[in-house]
Amino acid sequence: MNKEKSFKHIVPIQIRFNDIDGQQHVNNAVYQSYFDIGREGYFSAIHGQHYHTGGKSVIIAAVQTDFMRPVFRHDKIQVETKVISIGNKSLKMFQKISSTDDEVIYATCSTVFAGFDYEKQETIIIPSEMRKAIEQYEK
Repeated sequence: MNKEKSFKHIVPIQIRFNDIDGQQHVNNAVYQSYFDIGREGYFSAIHGQHYHTGGKSVIIAAVQTDFMRPVFRHDKIQVETKVISIGNKSLKMFQKISSTDDEVIYATCSTVFAGFDYEKQETIIIPSEMRKAIEQYEK
């Protein structure tokens, strides 16, 4: 999967009053909640609302966020999300917060997920139904 291809999953974000800090822009910690909205929407889109069925899914193993410019209260933003690679026991997701016209990139986020069995509390191979759903969605 190619990091440069366009994003299929896009979620508009409503900036809330309490997202704004004393500097009059969205607090850096809030960006993670925006990325979470994108992740949740992505997994729901590819696998339905019950993507944790059977207690086997993925769990976040690592997150890296790069901030390019501040988001202000009146900016119109969206989160774009895609999976850029799938390994045996992990997958990598790439996201960006951008203006709704996709002209400005405010931040990017790379997240590594590990396959996880929630009952046994151990890592597993990425569930085959999840792998197939992602590959189909990202075609």
